[in-house]
Amino acid sequence: MKQIVFKKISIKNFLSVGNTPLEIDFKNGLNIITGINLDKENSQNGVGKSTITDALYFALFGLTIRELKKEQIVNNINKKNCKVMVAFDVIDNAQTSSYVLVRGISPTKTQLFKNGTDVTPSSIVKTTEKITSLLNATPEVFQNAVIMSVNNMIPFMAQKKVDKRKFIEGILRLGIFSDMLLLARQDFNDSKRNADIEQTKINEIEKTYNNYIIQQQEQEQIKNDRINVLLGREKDNTIQINLLEPTLKDIPDNKITDFENGIVKLKEQTNLCKSTEKTIFQTLADNNAKLNHIDKQIKLIDEIGDVCYTCKRPFKLEEDKLELNKQKEALIKDKIDIAEKIEQLKVKLDSIEKIEEDLQQKLESYNAEINKLKNSIKDNISIKEKLNQLKAWNKQIKIDIEELNNQHDIYSTQIVELKQRLDVLNETLKNIKSKLSTLEAVKFIVSEEGVKSFIVKKILKILNGRLAYYLKRLDSNCTCIFNEYFEETIITDKGQECSYHNFSGGERRRIDLAMLFTFMDIRRLQSNVSINVSFYDEILDTSLDYKGIDLLTEILQERVEKYNEAIYIISHKKSAVKKVSSENVIYLEKKNGFTYMSNLNKVEE
Repeated sequence: MKQIVFKKISIKNFLSVGNTPLEIDFKNGLNIITGINLDKENSQNGVGKSTITDALYFALFGLTIRELKKEQIVNNINKKNCKVMVAFDVIDNAQTSSYVLVRGISPTKTQLFKNGTDVTPSSIVKTTEKITSLLNATPEVFQNAVIMSVNNMIPFMAQKKVDKRKFIEGILRLGIFSDMLLLARQDFNDSKRNADIEQTKINEIEKTYNNYIIQQQEQEQIKNDRINVLLGREKDNTIQINLLEPTLKDIPDNKITDFENGIVKLKEQTNLCKSTEKTIFQTLADNNAKLNHIDKQIKLIDEIGDVCYTCKRPFKLEEDKLELNKQKEALIKDKIDIAEKIEQLKVKLDSIEKIEEDLQQKLESYNAEINKLKNSIKDNISIKEKLNQLKAWNKQIKIDIEELNNQHDIYSTQIVELKQRLDVLNETLKNIKSKLSTLEAVKFIVSEEGVKSFIVKKILKILNGRLAYYLKRLDSNCTCIFNEYFEETIITDKGQECSYHNFSGGERRRIDLAMLFTFMDIRRLQSNVSINVSFYDEILDTSLDYKGIDLLTEILQERVEKYNEAIYIISHKKSAVKKVSSENVIYLEKKNGFTYMSNLNKVEE
């Protein structure tokens, strides 16, 4: 068990204490703090007795039990250099660490020393948190389990339901479950917000991602449509190529030349025929002219009669006529010869014309063949040009298709990046949802219905048992039982259920003391920490009768013997001093507005 052993407190310029420090060495046993106010004749009030408990509370938590403002804590005469020093040991696992805590106002300063070394945290708040951790006690727990003040504290049973519950949870260290529940809820809410944020991010990215997918698909569809169009064109071109290629004609390179050479020869033969024909025509013309001349001479001979047609002189009758007949016969013979020649020439001319006609037919045939060949060549050229164009088109189509297939997908990079981000976000969201599930379980576990309820039910039996024990020891006329919701049920010795406020002041004080001792025991058991001091401020001065005081004193003596406690009872009753030996009495006196330590002989008997 961890032990907190308070050894000493030194108070300076705190409330009624002035520059002269008020120092108390805590010692085991039953101790009385009392005194006299010399500023008021025969008064034992306002001496500064309760200042000690306030000073201890202030040093530990930076607050006062009376909830005074800071400017009210500093001595109102000196108004500066307020300082409280508390020395205590922490014994844990057989190891002792000595601490000195100094807290002051004007100037405000807090220091914590461990084994002589300054271990003050970075701020006053953190220093207070460290002290609370060392003590394993909150200010509320310390008030109700270490200090019992009649005038400055609301008794536990008179507190509001919420405050009672908060205190019991502090005593039972169940506040950790409330803190855990609060943290779990906060963590759950933070995680829920994070989940919502991540889900929003996912929704936005998924929307962008899906848009990119759609645009990528549309782009792919456009590309495929274009490829299909190109493939269709390629197919049509190939069909035309397959149809055109068989239409190409095989034309020998010298075929036209042969025909052209034949034409030349035919033309030469034709020219030769025409030349011969011309000659024949000329010969015919000459012969026809001769024949006409002969006919004219014969006609003249026939017309002249007995006169010479040349010289115009009469013929001699027989000789001239005979000569003339001879001439006529000769002319007739020449006419016959010329006529035969003409006929022969005509026959020859007909033959030549026939040859010329045959040559013309061959020439026309040759020209027709040449035109046919030229047309075929022209057709071949046109077909080849078309084939070359179709093949060029198909080649370009293949290039276009390859370019389309190799075309950079402008969305692929974004899609991959978005997919990676989605994977990360989904994994994050999955982890957050898993955490949310865990936190849901944690919230239930640390809730009223969870492990907290289980622990409370286990502890309630001890709490109610200790409370019943102390109520009996204090001769109380009632019993008190708490349920798992820390709601009390008080039953009188007559079996009637009633409220705490139905009892008299003395009866309520017995219940208050029983609760105090119960809380001290429970805290010792539950926190595994014992604190060696406890204060009872004016507990003997009000409400309790002599029997009650004797019973209380017996319990306190038992606690001294059992737990080695240093119990300090603050009282202004002179009879209280008789309960302890003189060395266990602390006498205070107030003079000129300041509280001092006093000697026994200065206090009136």
